[in-house]
Amino acid sequence: MTILEVQDLQIRYGKNVVLDNVSFRIERPSLVAVIGPNGAGKTSLLRAIIGLVKPSKGKVIIFGRDSTGKVAKDIKARIGYVPQRDVINYTMPITVRDVILSGLLEKISPPRTVLSRTVEDKVEAISHELGIEDLLDRFFSDLSGGQQQRVLLARALVKDPDILLLDEPLSNVDEVGKYEILRLLRNLVTSGKTVLLVTHDINIAIEWADYVLLVNKGRVRFYSARISEDMNKLKLHYPEEDRKILPGRSPYCA
Repeated sequence: MTILEVQDLQIRYGKNVVLDNVSFRIERPSLVAVIGPNGAGKTSLLRAIIGLVKPSKGKVIIFGRDSTGKVAKDIKARIGYVPQRDVINYTMPITVRDVILSGLLEKISPPRTVLSRTVEDKVEAISHELGIEDLLDRFFSDLSGGQQQRVLLARALVKDPDILLLDEPLSNVDEVGKYEILRLLRNLVTSGKTVLLVTHDINIAIEWADYVLLVNKGRVRFYSARISEDMNKLKLHYPEEDRKILPGRSPYCA
């Protein structure tokens, strides 16, 4: 069964068309890097997949079911999502533990009810995996940017999703932290998960992804598992001022 298929997707905000005629398919567990300049429509694409934006036309099919504009509860439970930093209130007076718990529970409101040992175990396990177990009782607002990103990733992963949608999750994360998170994402793919990772870092896309999806001016310019063969096309459709220096060595995904 196809994991995710986007067919002729168009998204409008008023008269402004931000995505048009977007189509691609993911048929096996993969790490898909979604790249492109600012304003290309990458965030809108993720929001359409998870059902936060209703397309003007086209379809989103998840696990063989039409999920266009409205994702069924059982399908949504299989999707983890980390939005961009600018849509999150980083001053909220909530502990790291409760932020992660909110990925499992519909609502967190003090005083919190007693949670099952299974739920607590899930929080502690994912916290350990991301190296944030010592932060669980600290306030989220007191953390560094990189620590906050790890917490939000833990929140998305705690329910063990089959698809993970990540919108610039490596911003404000140091190089060591980026490597650790990317290694975790590769392990997730090995275990049967699918990851869509929005990034501006071309090196990450080339070295870590199974597929690279280039979006520019609202359209998919290419979708490739062999980025080395499409390098000239990438340079043509991805302006140099919006990308980092391309490496000369053989890419991971070739």
